[in-house]
Amino acid sequence: MKVFIAGDGRLRAGWRFLLSAVVVVAVAFGAWTIASIFRPGSDASFEAIYRAMSALMLFAIWIFFLHVMDRAKRPIAAMGLGIDRPWLKEFSAGVAGGGVMVAACVAGIAIFGSYHLEAVPGATAGPALTWLWVLFCGAAAEELAFRGYPFQRLVEGAGPVWAIVILSVLFGVIHLGNPNVTLLGASNTILIGIFLAMVFLRTGSLWAVWGVHLGWNAALGMVFGLPVSGLPVFSVVVKGTADGPVWLTGGAYGIEGSATAIVVIAGAIAVLPIFLRNKTTEPDAVPALPGQSNTEAK
Repeated sequence: MKVFIAGDGRLRAGWRFLLSAVVVVAVAFGAWTIASIFRPGSDASFEAIYRAMSALMLFAIWIFFLHVMDRAKRPIAAMGLGIDRPWLKEFSAGVAGGGVMVAACVAGIAIFGSYHLEAVPGATAGPALTWLWVLFCGAAAEELAFRGYPFQRLVEGAGPVWAIVILSVLFGVIHLGNPNVTLLGASNTILIGIFLAMVFLRTGSLWAVWGVHLGWNAALGMVFGLPVSGLPVFSVVVKGTADGPVWLTGGAYGIEGSATAIVVIAGAIAVLPIFLRNKTTEPDAVPALPGQSNTEAK
């Protein structure tokens, strides 16, 4: 039984991670089935239901896991979503940070190539709000899956480096099915996954990484009108056109498939320690969950 149960009577972190990985896959199928049953009349409505159900189901299950298996006294706070912290500031700063990173990419394209922005004729608020909701819930669901409970258990069981590598690679792999995906695009997705994981480890805030994810996608698709991971559906208010060599613009996949994004994301990773102080005092310590001590985390 020692293979499964730790000295404190809890299921070992590695098994909790594997169980949570199964849950992520099951939730994806479950949310897809629920959205299909409702059979909404548009892709936007389907995505709105699917993304919202994915986020809600993952949130509820992680709270249950934290309460029952991890014995967390404050499960929501332990996940990094407590409202007893400056959550709005963290979320807003994340949104701004993600938007600034996209703006830097677009500026690079405009300088070394060309970029044009035009209004979409007949654009209305309804579709824009629906797709914004999709981005909001989609960012939440992906962060709950890749920087939430599974990532945190892998940090606890295998350490931060392995957790970052494994979950960031998986984050890139799931984007391989996107339209017009390229190897560079998948690599950049892994790189942004590393950045998001580092933000979480340094802040303990899932609010912050949710904000960065949302800020990046919303700025890319709805502010600058460019494809988001190969998907052009978010350009419902404005449409952008990036011209130049594929290595600069990312082609049909968008700037996430460009060398421009590599420079910006790598730069963000490099300056991250300047702006965010690591919340652990020991470099090799297992980061404590928000609301726990390092001893409880181990």
